[in-house]
Amino acid sequence: MTTSQPPLGDLTAALAVLPHAADPVTRSAEIVVSDHAIRTWCAALGEDNPVYRDEDAAVEAGHGGVLAPPAMLQTWTMPIGSRARAAFPTLHTQVRELSADNGFTAVVATDYEQEYLQPVRPGDTLTELSWVESVSPRKRTALGPGHFVTIAFEFRNQRGDVVGTMRSRTMYFSPEPTVSSQRGTGTASESTGIRLSTLRIPLSRSLIIAGALASNDHEPVHHDHDVAQGQGLDDIIASIVTTAGLVTRYVSSIFGPATTFRRLTLRLAQPAFPGDVLTLSGSADDGPTGKTIRVDGRHDRGTHVRATVDIAVRSDTPDSALA
Repeated sequence: MTTSQPPLGDLTAALAVLPHAADPVTRSAEIVVSDHAIRTWCAALGEDNPVYRDEDAAVEAGHGGVLAPPAMLQTWTMPIGSRARAAFPTLHTQVRELSADNGFTAVVATDYEQEYLQPVRPGDTLTELSWVESVSPRKRTALGPGHFVTIAFEFRNQRGDVVGTMRSRTMYFSPEPTVSSQRGTGTASESTGIRLSTLRIPLSRSLIIAGALASNDHEPVHHDHDVAQGQGLDDIIASIVTTAGLVTRYVSSIFGPATTFRRLTLRLAQPAFPGDVLTLSGSADDGPTGKTIRVDGRHDRGTHVRATVDIAVRSDTPDSALA
């Protein structure tokens, strides 16, 4: 017997009550940035850049001391534990609840944009300002009808300095049967820059779960097989923060510890499941103040991620970094 889905509500109108740029939500981190959390995150993602753990190496690389991986930017202000999430829900949680009330019960992140303005270091305490930037009209997608919601963020340290900004685009949808396990048709993006070497990363179930939890991302779709299947997916999927961390891991593995990340933008395509092997490749173009790296991440079903990373880097990067 098939249970009919309830009619879908007007999500655009429902989300109009949430904070916008003129009146953002402000939340302070529950914990300070710590060496322990940084090392846990690096271990989960296989990131071995010494500037995230070794003071001497970080100073020698020109960073002035140990710093947090840039893709951890939002990690520090995420609520820790169910009690904290219930007491002071994030704006994403509020959007999620209103979406579910209107029949859009499933969620998947699609786009990510971060700008890194100052290093985040152990001992810092961050504050997050967030607001709903845009809500798309209802769209028909391969996973079901849904809306794309963009939330904007600003992150400040304990001195009031803006250390970074972010935009996160997420699809809230009503799940339908999907063909997520079939081969995709994505092709690698074109670039006129210098080709870089490739990096193959096996995506184990442990990496996907540990990467999400180390990022304080407790969305069940990243660790609960049954929930993932209920959203029309074959299995749990890698979080967008995990993918961002793997992209920055790839870039720093090529350009070395002296890499300074300025900006990261990425878009997800095919989901990444346990057992996939993610092959990252890229190209580099010189700019007036650094390099622009274009990264393609693919597995057997097609493109998982396309990203653009702006970096500053010393001129002594070894030639072996190039393909």
